[in-house]
Amino acid sequence: MIWKLPVIVGLVVAILLLAGCDDDIPGDDWEGDGVVAIMGGLVFTSPDAEPLDDGVVVVLEGIIEAVGTRGQVQIPPAARRVDATGLSVLPGFWNADVWVDDELLDAAEGGSDEELTAALQERFSRFGFTTVVETGSSAEELAPLLDRIDGLRVSGPRILLYGQGLPATVQAGGWVPGGEGGMGVDDARDLAQRGVALIPSLTLASVPEEGERGEAVADRVSTAVDAVAAFVASGGRLVFGTGAGYIPEYGPSTELVLLEDAGVSFEQLLASLTLEPALRFGHGYTGLVEPGMVADLVLVEGDPGSDRSALDRVVWAMRDGYTIYSSR
Repeated sequence: MIWKLPVIVGLVVAILLLAGCDDDIPGDDWEGDGVVAIMGGLVFTSPDAEPLDDGVVVVLEGIIEAVGTRGQVQIPPAARRVDATGLSVLPGFWNADVWVDDELLDAAEGGSDEELTAALQERFSRFGFTTVVETGSSAEELAPLLDRIDGLRVSGPRILLYGQGLPATVQAGGWVPGGEGGMGVDDARDLAQRGVALIPSLTLASVPEEGERGEAVADRVSTAVDAVAAFVASGGRLVFGTGAGYIPEYGPSTELVLLEDAGVSFEQLLASLTLEPALRFGHGYTGLVEPGMVADLVLVEGDPGSDRSALDRVVWAMRDGYTIYSSR
């Protein structure tokens, strides 16, 4: 790739240089078909790598073109520049346990593009979820929604459909209020030894049923946290999921706290949000901030490595190089 300004006339050169001076975070009108350089942020390239301070990520037509520190990466002159000072840049997040509720399905059937985009942002995009796994609806039910997202008529996350099942290498925790099952410590250790990834969905365990006493909820949460702790201590791999849609809470804040209670390290948490689900669900072109990967990116306020709550302070989310959420 050659990054040289065409020497045609001074007017063209001036236009290109002006384009490279824009330091705003692109809004929903960003079409993803140009060059954008995200500059000055703390870049988390992978779960087990040290983040790059004062990093630069260059995205060209939806693909990550270059990653490095400011002194290492040449910025294309015509790039739209995004100032990420004070922000962290991470791979796009996954939520692998989601049910698309009836209100969202209705919006997909009859709502405007703006209404549907707003509904997707309210549930998923504003939390940095660039990919969600739908585990409760049929392909027929989801068709209108998928058609509008895949056709780029609306801005939203990538939605994978698994109906009532999951890949054999992934299993949900099963801590549903009032439901049967939910694994114990021995079950969790066995699962880890078999190499099956666990979707904790600890948030599910924390939601009380109507009329349920607080002690019952606390017992269920304690059982679930103990099982996840045993799973992780046995070398098990996690895939992030919250049960959003099955319960009214769509944000990750409860899940983040409960996973920390279970002894999940930041590296394990970041892997569960990014690389692990990408590999388990056959989307290995996402999950890392590296050249050649699809530009699924999230910008958050602060450093999540030292303050996990930063993961819940999303400023911008990009999927396939397209803005799906911007708070600025």
